[in-house]
Amino acid sequence: MTNKEIAQTFQLLSNLMELHDGDPFRIKSYQFVYQTIRNLDVALVDLPQSEIAKIKGIGKSIAIQLIELLSTGSLTSLNNLLEITPPGILKLLKIKGFGPKKIKQLWTELGTETPGELLYAIQENRLLALKGFGQKSQDELQKQILFLLHHENQFLYPELLQEANEFLDSFQDLHSTVIIELTGDLKRKLPYSKSMEFLLNCSPDMKLFDELTNVSEVEWKEDFITATWKDFYKVVFYFSNGVKFGNKWMVHTGNNTFINSLSVDLLAQDTPDFNTEEEVFSFLKMQDIPPEVREYPIHDILNHKVLDNLITINDIKGVVHSHSLYSDGSNTIAQMASVSQQSGYSYLVMTDHSQAAFYANGLKWDRIIQQHLEIDKLNKENEGFTILKGIECDILSNGDLDYNQEILSTFDVIIASVHSILKMDKERAMARIIKAIENPFTHILGHPTGRLLLSRPGYPLDMQKVIDACSANKVAIELNANPRRLDLDWQWIPYAMEKNVFISINPDAHAIKGIHDIKYGVNMARKGKLRKELCLNACDVTTFLDRIKK
Repeated sequence: MTNKEIAQTFQLLSNLMELHDGDPFRIKSYQFVYQTIRNLDVALVDLPQSEIAKIKGIGKSIAIQLIELLSTGSLTSLNNLLEITPPGILKLLKIKGFGPKKIKQLWTELGTETPGELLYAIQENRLLALKGFGQKSQDELQKQILFLLHHENQFLYPELLQEANEFLDSFQDLHSTVIIELTGDLKRKLPYSKSMEFLLNCSPDMKLFDELTNVSEVEWKEDFITATWKDFYKVVFYFSNGVKFGNKWMVHTGNNTFINSLSVDLLAQDTPDFNTEEEVFSFLKMQDIPPEVREYPIHDILNHKVLDNLITINDIKGVVHSHSLYSDGSNTIAQMASVSQQSGYSYLVMTDHSQAAFYANGLKWDRIIQQHLEIDKLNKENEGFTILKGIECDILSNGDLDYNQEILSTFDVIIASVHSILKMDKERAMARIIKAIENPFTHILGHPTGRLLLSRPGYPLDMQKVIDACSANKVAIELNANPRRLDLDWQWIPYAMEKNVFISINPDAHAIKGIHDIKYGVNMARKGKLRKELCLNACDVTTFLDRIKK
């Protein structure tokens, strides 16, 4: 099991214990374990069992449960709670902003056990009779349920890619002579997808999957086969029957807009057979189009010379937006800087949380001084790498930044972000964001919509007006590279470039492993056709500082 899977197991255990009125002390301890394991830099499966109890925050009793989970893949205590919990309640627990206590109230007082039942109860205004619910909370819950149902059975890109690679390894171990390639949305690196899709260079044969232990529900669907991987992930298999493999690979990769704009019907009988996509592009007399860019008509890509200066991961020079032990990070500044330098970056912008983020141990003035002195010391010790003094400054409910001007002036870089009071109508959200953008100390607008992919929609914004305001006030916009955010959405990047607004591809790293999330942001930046010259952290530290000057 991965650390992420282990952490999520304990998160579910704490939620179910709270749902069933378990011991509050145990619930808090499991919540702490969730955070601890999620931020570990070493895989628990690689640790000797004797070392597990030595991890800070993991006691003997938790260590015993961890060993049980690592050894058997399950927890007896969790299984006992799952047996008495309707499956639909587990789906309701995924609703953001409505914790186990609220879900239990709806379950016990209304008898709603599924998202559909709860949605029906809302449509009949039955929640208004319950203590603690009003029209506003009922309307918000309806939005959350509709969002949940719309995104059900979809998976984030890194998770699904990991599963796809694992499936490929298992399949090739059994069928080493069969050519199989990833295709579809996952190959185009979309932020999330419903299934993983593959093209096989052979005839359809359901027996191919007989000996794969984690494959089930294999079904024949006209000209393709579907299956389930690990009882959870949908898989689609296409077949080339030994002909036009490269043609079909490109067609199934898509998207339809791109494929329909090509000058040839790749599946037509008189179209030549190609073994690879590279052969197709050669036949069309054009350079290879990376899969992540195939969201546009081919003439749009070629006429606008999209590929000429398209951003790449190797272009990124600095790690912007990172957290340390000073706030809610898991590593020291020195550790974050060391890994950044080892990863090939030349500077790190340390942006711990500001004082309003009390839940994240936000920095008050005395600790800002302490941090700045430490950064000065580290910069003197390492002349080949620069640490900049930054802050992720909360945008308060009225649009002000979290510190006065005297304190704000001590920072090299200020990322302004919303972290509280997320439930806003469009008018209030716009007023709050625009005021922060107009603040002369704001350099970068952080995760502009506040969304969490597949979990929470962003607050309502007129993004065109937000980008216009950033252009007018010389404020860059963050493309938060955390795969759960990827915010700014890639579809707004072309308009930002039109307005000459710099995009900063930031990992929002809360641990050293988070630094490597930059690659997911670069994927989205490429999908949005971001040119290198408009990527803020694709330049050296001197140019970076010059570009953010007001």
